[in-house]
Amino acid sequence: MKCSDKFKKISGHIHLISVLVITVFTFLQIYSIEKHKNTQYWIPIGIIITILLHLPNLVCLALNDWHGWYTITGSILAIILNAYLIYHLGNTDVSIRIH
Repeated sequence: MKCSDKFKKISGHIHLISVLVITVFTFLQIYSIEKHKNTQYWIPIGIIITILLHLPNLVCLALNDWHGWYTITGSILAIILNAYLIYHLGNTDVSIRIH
């Protein structure tokens, strides 16, 4: 099974949106640090959303080359690990001091 041109185009646009999402979350992280606010969640949440938005593009690539399934497996593992990180940060008293 191959990835259709229409699916490639749509997944490519979603991939572009994912780049914009991680950019926004990075700026939120920087802003929070500058304002001495709690910053522990922004980047892991941004990474999870970005990877989820990358998955359609990765599936398209995997349909054309079976090595792409390794990337999908790694991406799913990254989602799980970042979700655990958010869970762990939410249940741990983490004090970040910024000088």
